Amino acid sequence: MVKHYLNGVVREDTYDWFAQDKDGNVWYFGENVSDFKEGKLSSNAGSWEAGVDGALPGIVMFGNNTVHLGEIYLQEYYAGQAEDTANLLSVTGIASVPYGDFDNVVLTYDYTPLDTNSHELKYYAKGIGQIKSIDLTTGEAVVLIEFTAP
Repeated sequence: MVKHYLNGVVREDTYDWFAQDKDGNVWYFGENVSDFKEGKLSSNAGSWEAGVDGALPGIVMFGNNTVHLGEIYLQEYYAGQAEDTANLLSVTGIASVPYGDFDNVVLTYDYTPLDTNSHELKYYAKGIGQIKSIDLTTGEAVVLIEFTAP
């Protein structure tokens, strides 16, 4: 479960389904999305589940990122609803967020053909997951401030 806040108010609350295969690849099988405006539920658009209505799982993170450097891949696919795509840019990045400082950060450029204004850089740290994202259209950054291990 991931909650995104702006000025202390929940903007988005998601429940995601992931699985890891024997090669270490992390697959994304769907999400239940709840978007909020002014603290009230406004939409569940973007929700999807692999195997339902033609939706397919995608890769969120490769088990061996180095061999996929520069590769473009689907993170999710539900035609016309969820078509997030990523380009693996780096596996040796560094990032500093309120939660801590990280090296060997995986950096991806994420976009979707469903929204021509959707362009993000995402930063992932080993053992944590996504620690930072930057919306390249608005400049808005989302950073990890707290982490609780499963």
